[in-house]
Amino acid sequence: MAKLMTKTACLLLASVLLCGVKVPLARAQNDSFEENQIRQLQEKYRQSVDTLDQKLIDEIWSHDQPVSFIHPLGTDEGLDAIKADVYGKTMGMFSKRELLFESSAIHVSGDSAWSELTWTFHAMWRDSGEPVTTRGRETQIFLKESGVWHFVHVHYSGLATAIVKKGV
Repeated sequence: MAKLMTKTACLLLASVLLCGVKVPLARAQNDSFEENQIRQLQEKYRQSVDTLDQKLIDEIWSHDQPVSFIHPLGTDEGLDAIKADVYGKTMGMFSKRELLFESSAIHVSGDSAWSELTWTFHAMWRDSGEPVTTRGRETQIFLKESGVWHFVHVHYSGLATAIVKKGV
């Protein structure tokens, strides 16, 4: 009887340990899958900036939720405003655009996620043909709608600068 109890206790302990290992492993694998989907979405976003492809812009942004985009020239609320200001006016100032992502951290929490990234943007001014390069950072917020990730918010700004005076 004691031998049977010991064997049962060992099996129970092994089951508990295995369950404890499988749950985090399954979650890590799922998060990795979700992160890969978001990276694919970010690649489409990068392409949408480079090409100004309206079909691609429509594909990546949510049509079910309020969307917004904060940038150095202002704040756009709604997809029509984002298309007109970010893609139309701002990106339209350039005849060529190349957005490069340099670092990205993605955080998934259920059907919502966000990323923090830095980028370099190479472009050619439409009016003068002169090249321009800028660097910046973004926070991007995503929602999973009907199994598909979409952008709901982007906030971009320049890179952090060194403090020039105390308190600044």
